[in-house]
Amino acid sequence: MTKEHPIIFNTAMMQALIAGRKTQTRRLGNSPLRKVQVGDKLWVRETLIHGGYFGAPIAYAADHKYSHYKWPSHWKRHCRPSIHMPRWASRITLTVTDVRLQRLQDITEEDVIAEGISECDGLFDDVQYCQYTNEMGLVFGDSKPMYRQLWASLYGKGSWDANPEVVALTFEVEVRE
Repeated sequence: MTKEHPIIFNTAMMQALIAGRKTQTRRLGNSPLRKVQVGDKLWVRETLIHGGYFGAPIAYAADHKYSHYKWPSHWKRHCRPSIHMPRWASRITLTVTDVRLQRLQDITEEDVIAEGISECDGLFDDVQYCQYTNEMGLVFGDSKPMYRQLWASLYGKGSWDANPEVVALTFEVEVRE
């Protein structure tokens, strides 16, 4: 039986999802997402912002696109963090196509690219490694250091070196306009 689970991404990863660059994610092995199975749906929670005027539609912080939903009057702030995003406001659904348990550092170069790190886009000022994609989509360079930086930004200093067990989810992305 297909189940639905919420999942949160930061702004950079939301942008990678929307651009079609992100088709994988890794979460700690003790995450509730460890129970996800092929065919399950993940509904993406993202930060919402107020459209700027009374009765304004909800806008999505990752790309500032407006939804057809109006900002509820009982939401007092002008920003709604992703953790508090309701299911009805979600515009992105991920259909799980593969689930693997592995050690974090076993990630391959292809997996890093599927994680959405496919360009030198200025995510990390101190990363010395970049990869470049040519017009045919072939990738050159070592992007693992960039992924290591991303992981540390999410899970803290030393989290990469700890090499924890992770659940690696591969998915198809559906964006509702």
